[in-house]
Amino acid sequence: MIPWLLKIQFGAHDKKFRRIWIPLPLVYIPLFILSIVLLPLLLIAAVVLMIWKGFNMFKALAVCLVMLAATRGFLIDVSSPKQNFQIAVK
Repeated sequence: MIPWLLKIQFGAHDKKFRRIWIPLPLVYIPLFILSIVLLPLLLIAAVVLMIWKGFNMFKALAVCLVMLAATRGFLIDVSSPKQNFQIAVK
């Protein structure tokens, strides 16, 4: 399942943390519209790459979608004595 929410939290340990919540469908919708507009160029590039280099872009697209689905539950947490930074994908 694709992730739906990105939470970014940062700040100093002795001060209040700042949190930013980004609903990912607001990112997916413009990317989908852009991909529809660029679809003819992407198909031409896929055919050229398949003929010229033997690179199958359709398999690469499937791999990218699997990687996107695997990012759900991803957490990056960086802490130091003075600062804390965290990114969570839910």
